[in-house]
Formats: sequence, structure tokens, C-alpha cells
Amino acid sequence: GINNTVPLLEYLQMNMYNKVMTTITLPALSNQHYCLQTFKIMPRKQNVHATVNAGFLFRINRDNCVVEERPVIVYGNISNSFTHAYNTESYLTGKSLMKQETLTSALKKLCNEINPEFYPVEASPEYRKKLAVSLFYRYVLSVNPDFVNKRYRSGYNNLQRPLSSGKQEYVTNKKEWP
Repeated sequence: GINNTVPLLEYLQMNMYNKVMTTITLPALSNQHYCLQTFKIMPRKQNVHATVNAGFLFRINRDNCVVEERPVIVYGNISNSFTHAYNTESYLTGKSLMKQETLTSALKKLCNEINPEFYPVEASPEYRKKLAVSLFYRYVLSVNPDFVNKRYRSGYNNLQRPLSSGKQEYVTNKKEWP
């Protein structure tokens, strides 16, 4: 057979009839330079598809939070035609994520790019759009907490949910036993 290597976005458009995928290659990325975070927001904790999912991969200078190359901003369950926030990715290249004007402009561009479709059994398009934008904001807060005002740091922390348990005791009256 013939072996082909194709980029992911090209694969998504590819007709897989009579083709077999044998290998998926993911490049190794240094955590010294790259910051990756993914989110899956669900109506409940387990056994359910996502309301919105998102992934962010940025190559960032840790000293000044400047985006060194075109970042990757991807979303799922927004619409059938939307996966990448291309305009926002282009805008952020070479800019510092910790500057207020950069963040404000990026959020506006992202709001303009994200146009969720209406799905009858899903959350409303307005809710999914706000959720998608807030996930990007949450990611930016997590990139370098030392640059973030203490007032806003709780915006990126995950809630810790310990293992739940239950106990029930029954009081019995021996006079009523069979």
C-alpha cells in the first residue's frame, strides 16, 4: 500500500473510503516554551458529551508572556464549520497576553468569530458563545499567574471535588421485629 502523511486539518476533510489509518504522530513540545490546556465543559461530571470543548496551544516567552508564534485556538460543539479561531490566532502572534489592550481586542475578535449554531437538544447558542469566550479568558489567566492580579487568580483554578460518600443509619425498635 501507499503511506501518506497529512496534516490534521487536511485529514478532517479527507475521504477515508478504502483507507486505513496506521499511525498518528504528535510532535513533542517543550513545556519550557509551550503552554497547552484543554477543556471539556459538560452538564454533569461523567458519561455525557460536551456542551463546549476547547483547546489552546501557545508558544510563549515566560518572561514577558509574548506569543512567539501563531497560537492554536480550537473549539468543539460551536458549529459544523467552526473549529479554529483563525482571526484571533493571527492577531495574538507577537503580542503580550498580559497587556489589557491585547486581551480586550482578542476577546472582541473571538466574540466576532464564534457564531454557534442552534441545536435543539443543546444549550442555547448565546450560552455556548459566552462559555467559549470565558474558556479563552480562563486560559490566559493560567498562562503565568505571577503576571495576573491576585484579584483575578481564582478565575483559572479548578474546583477541587473530593470523592463523595454517604452513610445512613436506621434505628430499630426490637419490639416491632418479626
